[in-house]
Amino acid sequence: MEQKQSIKHDKMQVYVYENIKDIIMGLSKSDIDKNDIKILKIELEKPVFKTCYNSKTIVGYIDVFVQFEIKDSFVQIAIELKPKIYSLGELIRQVKTYETYCYKYIYAVLCYEDNYKNVIESQNIRFMKL
Repeated sequence: MEQKQSIKHDKMQVYVYENIKDIIMGLSKSDIDKNDIKILKIELEKPVFKTCYNSKTIVGYIDVFVQFEIKDSFVQIAIELKPKIYSLGELIRQVKTYETYCYKYIYAVLCYEDNYKNVIESQNIRFMKL
């Protein structure tokens, strides 16, 4: 079953990568035009580091990290992809842990189901159903 979820996750990652402007528009809280989005960087499996004195430890990996410009604004979004949410608490802990080390990002979850949408959004995490 873990392998099946991994394949679904990989398919989601490729879909998001190939359709990033549509994803950005879907996650946006304002009405934006696709042509106004200038993608600067898309990074898959971006490591999140904890640094302490002279050591660096990987805390986890952001599934899709996007930097883009829209009009005169520079935006960074960290997207977590979940084919299925097995534990809401675990998902929220994961995002909040990343937020501790990368606090300037906008965080979002993309999932095939939306049964936790309201709770996720109440935690200042954007949500989009694929």
